[in-house]
Amino acid sequence: MFNFEDDRRTRSEQLVLSALLRDSRCACHIDTLCPSDFSHDLHGQIFRHVVKLMAMCQPVDAASVYESIMHTRGPRAVGTLAYLNALEQLGAIPAHAGYYACELRTAEPGRWFILSGDPEHGHDVPLPL
Repeated sequence: MFNFEDDRRTRSEQLVLSALLRDSRCACHIDTLCPSDFSHDLHGQIFRHVVKLMAMCQPVDAASVYESIMHTRGPRAVGTLAYLNALEQLGAIPAHAGYYACELRTAEPGRWFILSGDPEHGHDVPLPL
């Protein structure tokens, strides 16, 4: 598995990808993002493959993104499927993809946040740490 910093920006990148893997229709909320917006190369590559699959009207999930990555990266993609599965299981809310993308662009490196259950609204809400 890959180890990334656990800062606000990295977490936002992971949540954007998780939201897309859970429901690619949320892409309409993040249509201004591009692979270069991601600070981690792997995240940018995953995003690039998600966009490519969507453009081809293909399903977007961990398995299809992995297949696409394997087609271009081959054996260098070792460990990617496990990471894609972990992203898919993060539990990002696709309807919040726009918020995650905004956090991705504005988060300063080293700033932290956590996901905390919000009983009033019944879902996770990012909170400053």
